[in-house]
Amino acid sequence: SGGSVFGWDWKRHSEDFGNLHISPAIGVLIIAIAVVMILVFLILHLIATGALIDAVNRLARGGVYRLRDSFAIGIDFFWRMFGIYLVGVFAFVILVAAIVVPAVICFLVSTVVGGLSLIVLVPIGLVGMFVITNVFSLTQRALVARNVRLADAIEEGYWLFRNNLGANLVIFIIFMALSIGLWLVAMMIIGLAAGPFIALALTSTTGLIVAIVLGLPIVLIVMWVISGFLGAFFSSLFTLFYFELVEPSAAPAPVSPASNPQS
Repeated sequence: SGGSVFGWDWKRHSEDFGNLHISPAIGVLIIAIAVVMILVFLILHLIATGALIDAVNRLARGGVYRLRDSFAIGIDFFWRMFGIYLVGVFAFVILVAAIVVPAVICFLVSTVVGGLSLIVLVPIGLVGMFVITNVFSLTQRALVARNVRLADAIEEGYWLFRNNLGANLVIFIIFMALSIGLWLVAMMIIGLAAGPFIALALTSTTGLIVAIVLGLPIVLIVMWVISGFLGAFFSSLFTLFYFELVEPSAAPAPVSPASNPQS
């Protein structure tokens, strides 16, 4: 009663949280830490992506992969991976704009027109996600497995997508279904880790600072471990799929980066 749920007075603590005063310096520090963490995460992600694709490439064809070589391989492909990432982000932004802008215009006309527009725009968005996700993933694998230029990798990725639409649709559905299921479980685990610190942050300004200093690193570590596990799983799934498209039922060994330096 009175806003109390399981012994926790959410109304009172929400009011307390609203009365907290955070100095501009602390706010800037929090934003700066968040930006640095995002940049570090992005750089490590791009390095790890190239290294993981190369690892699956070698292991899938019976080769030997040494962990100490992973970082060097990832660095070798970093800038080309970054280029693919920028192309993917640009394509995604264009897709979102192509869906959101018409939807907003239709809703401004009337709610009925807006609702009807979603019947068309949502499927278009799903098709766009299908194309971008698969071409992007196949391009990454063509880049590492063949050690080619970015333009050549994009060309091969699109060619493999266009000439294997059925197989690409199947792997996309599997990817989406597994992503939804596994990430729901992951969010529950992250929620359990973050819950105590959120409760602490609602108590006072001191509690907020303690929650940020202690809780944020712990929650981020949990997130990184989970995202690393899921990222490795889905990356390996798409790498093996790429090999199957290139050499169906054969040893997946397009070209090793070590044996075919870029010309």
